[in-house]
Amino acid sequence: LSLHDALPIYRTAMLAKSEREFRTLVENTPDFLSRYDKEGRRVYINPALANYFGVSSDEVSGTDPKNTPFDGIPTRYADKIRYVLDEGVRTDIELSFERYGRKRWHMIVFIPEFDEYGEIGGVLAIGRDITSLREADMELMRLNKELEQKVEELKKAMKEISSPM
Repeated sequence: LSLHDALPIYRTAMLAKSEREFRTLVENTPDFLSRYDKEGRRVYINPALANYFGVSSDEVSGTDPKNTPFDGIPTRYADKIRYVLDEGVRTDIELSFERYGRKRWHMIVFIPEFDEYGEIGGVLAIGRDITSLREADMELMRLNKELEQKVEELKKAMKEISSPM
């Protein structure tokens, strides 16, 4: 086997290794990944997203992102995809909706995908459930408000104590 003959075999093996590593990453990330073609149709969702919505990637392949059960959200989501396809720039959105009996928040980043000619070939959407962050923000605001009330009560008590009778 000559070096000339071995090079294509080596390249094929390296490509297969790279694909395996990429697939392992995409299929095991807890983040939600989805891809959209030039027309804005879904072409892929990763297992984390499929499990979250109880669907398979095949079930949603080729569908319009407006076909989801959340009021108002599909339109805003689809508008972001259209914006990225039209403008070729990254954008993001924070969405909130009811899921599993409670309010959920998600941050989604939309990134243009370019083909070998530099043309926009689609959009990659990467989403993350940020519910725990939003709940922590709300708890912090509640505690801050409570602290401000206690400070005001303390000021009032101090003023009453220092006032001559």
